[in-house]
Amino acid sequence: MARRIAEALIEDEVLSRAAVTKTPHLMPALAKLQIFSSASGCVCALSMPHVRGGTLRDYVSQSHRPLEVSLVLLSELCQGLANLSELMMDMDKIDMRSHNDVKPANAMIHIEGSKRSLVLTDFGMVGKTGRAGTYAYMAPERQCGEAGDVFSVGMTIIEVMCVD
Repeated sequence: MARRIAEALIEDEVLSRAAVTKTPHLMPALAKLQIFSSASGCVCALSMPHVRGGTLRDYVSQSHRPLEVSLVLLSELCQGLANLSELMMDMDKIDMRSHNDVKPANAMIHIEGSKRSLVLTDFGMVGKTGRAGTYAYMAPERQCGEAGDVFSVGMTIIEVMCVD
């Protein structure tokens, strides 16, 4: 059973393609799927690249946030969403172009030396409509079944730029 679930994940998971193509600013969640057999059955483990630096939410909680760094991170968030949309269109999944749960907790900052880069994570809501997602970042039209990320990106920008 676990093996079939894992195989379905690999076939259907949005990020299996992102992992292969190394799409910038998208977390390759299925970079490596390991299936172990044990006496109790089959065990699946997903491994992702280690991201140093925490989430954008952690960044917002810092008292000192340089404007230049904030603008670059927000730009990379937008680029990640554009890359997701393009990836979905390439896969002929036009109806799944929206992340639908954009928020600071779903964006991780990778720090390597003095370089920072943002990667978008948590793709469980991609293609979902209706009331799924985080209400504080959800556009009012989502209640009527519309999908989209513009409102939630705006809320994220306000939080990063204005919250003390």
